[in-house]
Amino acid sequence: MMLPATPVTRRIIALAEEAGLNPEERPAFGNSYRVVVDAKDGMDSPIGHIEIGRRSGRVLRATVMIGLGGPEPQRMTLDGAVAVRAWLQGLLRSKARTHATGRHGDASARTVTRQ
Repeated sequence: MMLPATPVTRRIIALAEEAGLNPEERPAFGNSYRVVVDAKDGMDSPIGHIEIGRRSGRVLRATVMIGLGGPEPQRMTLDGAVAVRAWLQGLLRSKARTHATGRHGDASARTVTRQ
């Protein structure tokens, strides 16, 4: 990351990378710069940006669209680092659940066979 970033901001960008959102820094504009996030995993994958203070390096907010291919896409605006981090951690938990079950859905639906 070339522009200023606090340790919390760096961790949030690392979480976005870990979640498969392909964070990409854009040049500063005004008093902030944006890190564009796009899972590039179809029309239903998250896309948006994380806005970071140009001088402070702190996460200000994130705007994310989910479900652009569906009947009712969702737009979320998350204010502050705590909200952005919580959303990314929830996204990671959701991906882990999907990976554990081998399909979209609840991990508790998985059948365990013992030998």
